[in-house]
Amino acid sequence: MANTTGMQTRLIAAMLLGSLLASVAGAQDFPLPYEGSGSRDLSASESVPAPNISTPTAPTIAPPRVQLDDNVDTSLTYEPTPDTFDVLDTRLVPAESSGTWLDRGYWYSEVEAVAMVRQWNRQRLILMGDGAPIGSPAVGIVGFTNSNRSLSLGRSTPGREGSARFTLGRFLFRDNDNIDHNMEFTVYGGGEFGQNTEVESVGGSNLQVLDATDLGAPISFDGASSAFIQYDSRFNSFELNYKASTRLQSDRMELMPSGEWVRRANRGLTYDFLAGVRYVDLTENIAWDADFTDAGGALITDGDYLVRTSNDAFGPQAGFAASYKAPRFTVTTTGKFGVLANDLKTRSSLAFTDAATNTEIDGVGFSDANRTDTLTVLTEFSVVGRYHIRPNISWRAGYQLLFLTHVGLAPHQLDFEPGDASVASTGDVFYHGLSTGIDFYW
Repeated sequence: MANTTGMQTRLIAAMLLGSLLASVAGAQDFPLPYEGSGSRDLSASESVPAPNISTPTAPTIAPPRVQLDDNVDTSLTYEPTPDTFDVLDTRLVPAESSGTWLDRGYWYSEVEAVAMVRQWNRQRLILMGDGAPIGSPAVGIVGFTNSNRSLSLGRSTPGREGSARFTLGRFLFRDNDNIDHNMEFTVYGGGEFGQNTEVESVGGSNLQVLDATDLGAPISFDGASSAFIQYDSRFNSFELNYKASTRLQSDRMELMPSGEWVRRANRGLTYDFLAGVRYVDLTENIAWDADFTDAGGALITDGDYLVRTSNDAFGPQAGFAASYKAPRFTVTTTGKFGVLANDLKTRSSLAFTDAATNTEIDGVGFSDANRTDTLTVLTEFSVVGRYHIRPNISWRAGYQLLFLTHVGLAPHQLDFEPGDASVASTGDVFYHGLSTGIDFYW
């Protein structure tokens, strides 16, 4: 029994000694966090170096490949759009997304050439004829006793006339509803509609003024042997608008059959709302010349009738536009409506010159200047298509209608009665035609 107890005691002692030796050996496998060996003087200050632990590096992940269409310029680089809320715009480099192709930039301009047809009267306006008229002012003149010659102004002559339109816009901000707010200035004009005509009597001095305005006038161009008239009309427009434009929704990612992703803009409708002010300048001039000759055909008297009419209309306007947008093209319809206060002025003069002395005949003729105020209503409608050639360049082409009511027109002011203070302000003008140009964004 004693032997057994002694053996157990020796076994337990051996196990404790083995555990102690194993602990010492294991401790030697882990270096101490300081240099040196042996005992440490805890009273001495010493520097303990930081452990040499390297910062882990995140694995590098190659970006996904984006397959572009064959007609896409792969040299394009991403440029931030006015907003920075669309995080996806900063991750992939799309070729036809709403962030890189459609209406990007802080400034934009539209430069257009416009060919418009002008219509200003319901029918041709006849001013003079050779011989006595056949018909009456009530039913219209159907002919003349001597010939079919007449001095008249056509309702749409001379046809199309070229003009120019320029728009400069500035992006202001984008609100939380994904609506762009812009300010833009538009100038239209530069063209002048002009027409002229002449008539010569075949039976001597038999020309008669057919306009009813000369009835009862002491002096007119009745009895002239020849006459010539030049009619010019100029239209210019200036407008400043504040425009709010909705935008397309987020772009979509398409998985191609090859397993590659392509990012494209969503097709859809956007809307523009605008409000602003507009100024319209409609200025017209008429120069009517008549020659009076003797029986031998020698010039005796030369008559000159000049009329100038100006419409200065200014007032508010509002508009609405709807656009169908796709990655490469946009179709927009726009309507505008304005009520303008029109300051209408007209000036006319009639003078006769003695051909023998080349001096103006005193006491014959007149000079008048009249003015009135009226409200002019402006209505405009257009359909424009744009093809996006580059992210910041688009080609545009469209059709436009422009209608003005209650304006003063120079032919309606012709009146041989001196001192007549009335101003005709019930004229209507209708313009329509084609336009083409380039849009720029930067």
